[in-house]
Amino acid sequence: MSELNQIPERLNNEYSFTPEKRADSAGNPPVSPSAAPPVPQRVRRVGTFTMGLSLIASGSVALICLFDPGVDIVTVLRFSPLVLILLGTEVLLSSVIFRNDRLKYDFWSGVVCFFLICMSVGAALLPPLWEQYGPGRERLRTELTHQAETLCYDALKGEPSIQSLDIDLDLAGGLSEYRDTSLESLSHTGRIFLHFTLAGDFTGEKQFAEKAHDILERLSVLPFTPAHVSFSGAGKSSEQTRHYTLSLDGLFALRQDADSLAQMVGEDSEWSRIQEERQALEQERQELYAELDEQREALSRERERLFMELEEERGQIQAEIEQQRTELAVQSGT
Repeated sequence: MSELNQIPERLNNEYSFTPEKRADSAGNPPVSPSAAPPVPQRVRRVGTFTMGLSLIASGSVALICLFDPGVDIVTVLRFSPLVLILLGTEVLLSSVIFRNDRLKYDFWSGVVCFFLICMSVGAALLPPLWEQYGPGRERLRTELTHQAETLCYDALKGEPSIQSLDIDLDLAGGLSEYRDTSLESLSHTGRIFLHFTLAGDFTGEKQFAEKAHDILERLSVLPFTPAHVSFSGAGKSSEQTRHYTLSLDGLFALRQDADSLAQMVGEDSEWSRIQEERQALEQERQELYAELDEQREALSRERERLFMELEEERGQIQAEIEQQRTELAVQSGT
């Protein structure tokens, strides 16, 4: 009896025709009515709004610059990082508001933003580079150099031993730091270099140091203090040309007496060697010129001698021709 009671259950399990397991006539697998097709996600493009505002802003700035060329474009470009802020805001709001949608970042928006980033970096770097290497810095350097040269000339007026003066300025900071500066304040923020070339044959280091000390004493009335002062000049010792140099850095070196400066005088051996070679070449050149003059005079005398010999031979030939003509005339008359 138990087996007879299990037969209906087996038939229900094997031949169940419930809607969940029924196959269609085409032989497709059964589909459960509860399994609905997935709903496709909406695609949201991120960056389009930022790109649109950036294009509107760029076009507006370009249009304003066309009608008003006096607009400071560098100041306008300094606001270009706002594009990054706007783009980041758009990304955050899109991820919060459209969290169920698929976000797609706009390629061209990224390109425009990258271009604007480059412009913002260039706008940030342009002012310091312009101050460091622009024409305004060189113009300021020229003006300050001219002022320093005028002051040095007034302080050293009438000094015959100074052959030339070279002035160099070291402007360490930006141009804005030196806009209203003077030479007196420049000696605290920048550096002033002076190089004197002295004329005259100095007999030794002592005489060269004394002359440099005299110049430094006269420079003490200047409204600025140079950071570096150097001297160079030629001298003779034992019939040999020498080149003296003296370099002074800082206040302690500039306030030394003549004896201390004499110990600091150096000699440019390379310059002395070049001068000796130049003098030797000059002497050799003069000897060659003298030899060429002698050869030229000898050739001139030889030319005159040959010319006289030719004149004598021509006179003899002319005389023989006249004699032959006379003899022919006598023979034809007879």
